[in-house]
Amino acid sequence: DSIVSVLTNSTVLLAFPHTVFFALSTAAAVVIGVSAWHLLRRNEVEVFTSSVRFGVVFLLIGTLAGGLAGHAQGQLMTEQQPMKMAAAEALYNTKEGAGLSLFAVAPFEHHPERLSFNIQIPHLLSFLSTNTLNGKVEGLNQIQARYEQQYGPGDYMPTVGLTYWAFRIMAGAGVAMLAL
Repeated sequence: DSIVSVLTNSTVLLAFPHTVFFALSTAAAVVIGVSAWHLLRRNEVEVFTSSVRFGVVFLLIGTLAGGLAGHAQGQLMTEQQPMKMAAAEALYNTKEGAGLSLFAVAPFEHHPERLSFNIQIPHLLSFLSTNTLNGKVEGLNQIQARYEQQYGPGDYMPTVGLTYWAFRIMAGAGVAMLAL
C-alpha cells in the first residue's frame, strides 16, 4: 500500500544489507587488484601499500557482514519461499538433520527427482535453516504436494539444476572473497 511498507518488509531488510556488504567487498577487491598491479610495477609503493591494507580491511568486513546477512536471509527464505531453498539444495524429500550439499549430479531433466551423486556436510543444512542440527527441512516433493493442495494443480518447482548451481556460484564467490 505504501513505499514505507515496501522498504520495511522483512525481505528488503535482509536483502539490502546482503547486497550492500557484498558490493563493498567487490569494491574492496577492485581496490586491492588495482593496487597490487601498481605495486608490481613499483609505482608509488607507499600509497598503494596503504590502499591494499585499506582494501583488505573492507573486504573482510564486507564479506563477513554480507555472509551473516545472507545467512539470516536464507533462514527467512526457508520460511517465506521454502521451494526456492529446497531447490537451492536439491533436497527432494523432507529431512531432519539434512546435510548441506557441496556438489551434486543429477540426470539432465527439468525435474530429475533424484540425485546420482551428492557430497554433503551432515546436518549443516538443518543447522543453517533452523539453528539446530536435527531441524526439519522441507523437501521439494512435499512442498509441491502442499502447493497443489493449496493452489490447485500445477508445476510449482523451479528448474532445480539452475537454482542449485546458481546458489553454489553465489556462495562460492563469497568464500573466494573471504579467501583473498
